[in-house]
Amino acid sequence: MRNLTIVITFLLAFSFVGDASAAKAKKPTKYEGLNTRELVNILKPSCTQGHMSHCYELGVIYTEAKSSASKKKGKAYVQKACQGGLKQACDYLKGENVYADSPLLYWAAIISMGLAILLVTSMIFLDEEEFKATEKLEEGSVKQDHGQHGIVLK
Repeated sequence: MRNLTIVITFLLAFSFVGDASAAKAKKPTKYEGLNTRELVNILKPSCTQGHMSHCYELGVIYTEAKSSASKKKGKAYVQKACQGGLKQACDYLKGENVYADSPLLYWAAIISMGLAILLVTSMIFLDEEEFKATEKLEEGSVKQDHGQHGIVLK
C-alpha cells in the first residue's frame, strides 16, 4: 500500500512540474489577442488620464520596438510612470530585471506540492487501513466469542 502511495505521489508531483513549466514558458497577459496597435490605442488615453501602470506598459511596448524614435518615446513614457510613483518603472529605468525568475523559489514550490500530495495520499490510505481493521474487528466480535483477549489482527 505504501508503494502505491509513493507511486501516486511521484506521478502527481511530476504532472505539476509539467504544468508549471508550461505556465513558465508562456506568460499570459490580460491583453491577449490584441495586436500592438490596438494595445497602444487602449493604453495611450489611460496614460494621459494619469494611470501610471498603463504609462509603464506603453513605454515597455515602445522600447521593444526597432526604431530609435520609438525607443525614445518609450523611455519618456517609462520616465513619466516613474515620476508618477510607480516603483516598477523606476526599477526598469535602472536596468533591474523586475520579473527575474528564482530557480530556488520554483523548485521549493514544486517540492512543497509533492510533499503535500504525499501527506494527503498517505493519510487517505492510512484512514482506509484503519477502517478495514475496525470493520474486521467488529465482524469478528459479532460472529465469535474470542474470550477475554479479543481478536488479534496481524
